This record gives sequence, C-alpha cells and structure tokens, in this order.
Amino acid sequence: MGCGSPSATPLPDITPKGSILLQDSSTIAGEPVDIYALFDSDSITGTWTILWTDAFGETIMTLPQQGGTIKLPIPEEAFKKTGMVQLTLCHNGKIIDNQQLEIKSGPPFGVVESYAGAKTMVVGSSQTAMEIVIPKDQFGNPMPDGHEVRFNYSYPGKQPEVKDRQVNNMIAAITFGTGENDGNILIGASSGKAMAIEETIELTPAWPSAFIINLISLIPYADPRQNIIIRSNTITDTKGNKVSDGTVVHFTVLENDLTVAQFRGFTSNGIVEVYIQNPDHTADWEIKAVVAGDIKSNTIALGFEVYVQQMPITYNPAKKILVVGPVTGHLGQMVTDDLPIEVTVSLPSTSMMFSGKTDNGFCTLDLPSDFPKGNYDYSIKAGGRNLTGKLNIK
Repeated sequence: MGCGSPSATPLPDITPKGSILLQDSSTIAGEPVDIYALFDSDSITGTWTILWTDAFGETIMTLPQQGGTIKLPIPEEAFKKTGMVQLTLCHNGKIIDNQQLEIKSGPPFGVVESYAGAKTMVVGSSQTAMEIVIPKDQFGNPMPDGHEVRFNYSYPGKQPEVKDRQVNNMIAAITFGTGENDGNILIGASSGKAMAIEETIELTPAWPSAFIINLISLIPYADPRQNIIIRSNTITDTKGNKVSDGTVVHFTVLENDLTVAQFRGFTSNGIVEVYIQNPDHTADWEIKAVVAGDIKSNTIALGFEVYVQQMPITYNPAKKILVVGPVTGHLGQMVTDDLPIEVTVSLPSTSMMFSGKTDNGFCTLDLPSDFPKGNYDYSIKAGGRNLTGKLNIK
C-alpha cells in the first residue's frame, strides 16, 4: 500500500503529527459517517493525503495545507457498498495513521431473489429439490452470514410448515423431498419486510399400477358405421395418485392372434376412453391396453355377427346402373344410410369392382358407358355378409 510519490522539494526534517478521527467505527450502507483528519500547525508543510481502500479499489484524496481539523470530502456513493474500508493518513508518502471503517448491509429490501429446482419430481422417489434465496438491501448488498430467512411451504394435502434458515455465503437454502401425494409444493420466503415471489415444485405420480378396461358400448354386428366404446378405471400409481393428464395409453386389437388395429388415448383425470370402429366382416376380437411400456390391462373379448341379411342386385339397362337393395338387417329392417357396399362383377377375361353406400335402403352403382355385355359372376360384400350369383348385363 502506498500514499503517492513524496515531494521532490527537500523538506525540513520534522516528525509530522496527524491522525484520523471517525465518528463511528461502523455504519449501515447508505448512511455516511463524518471522518476527520487532525494535525497541528507545526505539521502543515509537505503533502498530506488520505487513502480510501475498499473491495472495489483505492481512492487518494489530497488535503489542504492548514492546521487543525479537516472534514474529509468522502462522496456518499462510497458508503453504499458493504465491506471493510481501510483509511490511511500519509505525509509525503509516509504512513502516519491507519483506521478501519466497517460498512454493514442495511435491512432486506424489495423482492427477494429466489431460485427453485428441480421443477418436477416423481412421488415416492429419492429425488430432492431445493430453493435458494439471496436477500439484499436497497443498494444490492447481500445479507451477512447468520442472517435468518423464513421459509413457508406446503405439500399437497398437508398443512403449511415453517422453517428458518441462515444465510451462508450470501444465500439461504432449503431442500424438499417428494412426499406421497401428487400436486404442487408451494414455497414462500421472507427476510424482514422483503419477500420472494412464490415458487412451485410439481410432484408427478409414479409409474402406474395395474389397471382395468371396461366395455361401455357395443353393437355386436359387422357394421363399420358403429363404434365400440372402451373406458378404463381411474389409473393410479402405487400410492393411489392419479396419473398425470395426457398420459398415453396404447390399445391393441387382435384377430386370430394377429394385430389388426392399434389406437391410443390420453388420460383425463386419470381415465382414458377410446372409440374403435366395428369391423366390416364377422370377427372375434381381443382388445387390451398398455401404459408406461409394460403396465398391462385385462383383455376384453368381443364377437361381431353378420349385420346384413338380404341384398338383392338388379341391372337397369335403360340407366346402365346396378341397383343393390332393398338391403335388410338382422331384424328384418331396411338398413340406414351410408352402409358401405362393395360389388365385384367378373368374366373369365375381365373383372371390375364398384363401391358405394346405401341411401334409403338402396345402393346405386353407375357402369361405364362402354361396359361390355355378358353373363357375369358377381359377389356382393356388406355388413359381414358375402353373396354371389349370376348377372346378365345386356
């Protein structure tokens, strides 16, 4: 530490007398204290300086040559940062006196800086999360070690709790385990009159446990206009917490031990529901579901019978159309609109397929204008029934 270069002019060999006088040896950030330099009239020759040294550097102030007491012109900004200040009185570069001033943090101010993480944890796991806070005064100075911070928090389904933690190296911290219920841990922190913004840590359910699927609606006929409705029970983890909304459940449809369709649904309030289209042919199905890769449901067995009983076909030469109908169902009723109909007509040398849908119990199929005449074999497919016969197209 130095006090600047000594004067180049030879000076009388005297012992200067001077000292630093502090109004107080400590103060609060933002509250200046009066600091004086004292030296008698016999010591005014030469150059007197004050060296202010803090964590941010050094400042040298030259004092006027006058005896008595001089109030040092310390700017207010110098008192806004905490730490130890070393004050050194020098004469012609020689240290005459040393004093220390401690500037302490003021009370916590404003919104307390806070950080929380991890933001999500799995219920019942060994994961932990932490919130840290950094309380500061109005000038941004951190609180000293040992300063207390109060944490208020609540786990889902539990009463709020309070714990105090002390600042260490500028921060105060608290850790959290996962608890037993899904939901959110809500955390508040305060230091004096300053408070942190609420933080949340989400507790998500653990892996689902075994679950059940149930048949809600079924029309057991080979009618692809109909849908099966399947709904699960409430899917939970091993601690009874509902799985998160949006959990994917995969459904598989088997026919003769072969996969013929796959669907997926998403849970809402722990329940998943899917609509599966009926087959267009007679079939025996098995439907099962799986969640989280290997958590399997029960299996539902379904059988689909023939829906269509009769569907005669005629040829109208004037309009050059094929007419299928009236198409009747398993109760002897005329089927409703939009039942898919598929007709194939063939000769030994050619074959053509036509498709349409019922309208008022009939399905009309247009033939091309150049459709060749002949005695055709035909097959009609609709509602799980296949009919064959002969058809003369003139």
